[in-house]
Amino acid sequence: MLTTQEKQFLVKTGSQLKHDIAVRLSVTDNETSGDFQKYCDVLTELIPKIRINKEKNTGNLAPVIEVGPSILIHALPQGTELSPFTELLLAVDDHSRISEGAPHEKNIPVEAPAMLKLYVSPRCPFCPIMMKQLFSRALVQPSLNLKVIDAALFPGLAADDAIQSVPTLILDNSFRWTGVVDMNEVRNAIRLRDPAKLGVDSLKSMIVNGDAFQLADMMIRAEKIFVSFVDLLVHEEFSTRLGAMAAAEELVEQRPDIARQLVDPLLNRFEDRIDQIKGDVLYIIGQAGDRRIIPFLNRILSGPYSVEVKEAAQEAVENLSAKT
Repeated sequence: MLTTQEKQFLVKTGSQLKHDIAVRLSVTDNETSGDFQKYCDVLTELIPKIRINKEKNTGNLAPVIEVGPSILIHALPQGTELSPFTELLLAVDDHSRISEGAPHEKNIPVEAPAMLKLYVSPRCPFCPIMMKQLFSRALVQPSLNLKVIDAALFPGLAADDAIQSVPTLILDNSFRWTGVVDMNEVRNAIRLRDPAKLGVDSLKSMIVNGDAFQLADMMIRAEKIFVSFVDLLVHEEFSTRLGAMAAAEELVEQRPDIARQLVDPLLNRFEDRIDQIKGDVLYIIGQAGDRRIIPFLNRILSGPYSVEVKEAAQEAVENLSAKT
């Protein structure tokens, strides 16, 4: 996996570390997880100051090495990938090592998280340039969520994103650059994004980071509901739905006219959800809707729905009936 020279390089890196570094390894049912485990075993053998926190996720997800608060590496750093990886470890250990100019990224007004995916290859001569630039920026600006993906190791992911060459950088699944990119161009794209067009992952990141009220404020200033926000309200993860519901409740309190825009999209997503999500949808409808929804709720009360769903519908009817 690693050459003798690469191992020596890692040992040299370890000798420069001053503190222990926590690295998280997430393994899955993906066939490459064994290679990630072996790589991390070698990594801790060569660099004793690295502490691997391992977790297991089900499903055929890509295993990942997580360094810092927002850098996910779907790769086994070797070849040309190794140097930027070791620089990342040294920067986590001592932020004064971060590339000159990167601290200015703190001043970028990133209102919503930016989801960046960088496809690389261990034989690419230009990939290290992009990795170093993005690593340094993601370290000082946690709102930049960076995924580095080895296109050869995960050809399925590369095919899904129509990757033809590396390095390729993708922002929010909307903007795309190939080759070495001017970081000012990337920064401007991040700053000038339309927040209403942000994807589910970007909005979910805000929820996970406790910024539900900020998300509500963004929709208030935009005078509309973001399309992907509705997807959060019917998300399969309860914690995600709970955070989204907090944002929806804030909308109901601050701008009920905007909150009412949630009703029709939620009704369209109601029938194909599990009962727990149906109940949460009915709760939001009862908070955000008006009396015109009552006939729909009465059909649920008289229809073939579970007790849990009918109780939520009854509560929504009571809430709506109390509105003037």
